[in-house]
Amino acid sequence: MALTTETADVAFKRYYLGTVTNQLNLKVNPFLARVRQSSNDIYGKEVKRLIRYGMNGGVAAGSESGDLPPSHASNYAQFSLTLKNLYGTIQISDKAIRASAHNEGAFINLLNEEMEY
Repeated sequence: MALTTETADVAFKRYYLGTVTNQLNLKVNPFLARVRQSSNDIYGKEVKRLIRYGMNGGVAAGSESGDLPPSHASNYAQFSLTLKNLYGTIQISDKAIRASAHNEGAFINLLNEEMEY
């Protein structure tokens, strides 16, 4: 099978869509990797989430028979961010594509090599 833009498109979608999605979602931004990803907080073109901050209890040093520290209520804040698209690119030279034009395995090896680095 000759390599064309259509066959390359199919190969990308079939074999590399999951890999690219994983790289964009988890490896590009360490903060994004720590945030629980869910569609529950999506409202139109925004992400809105109620977050808790601070401590919701009392901490103090005292005697064994002394009064306990007063408790404090949880603090909440709502943040709102607009959704963004993440894009990734890979670059393969035309010479490498021509060299692998008649060998699907060579093209797959070429893509594997580019996706690793």
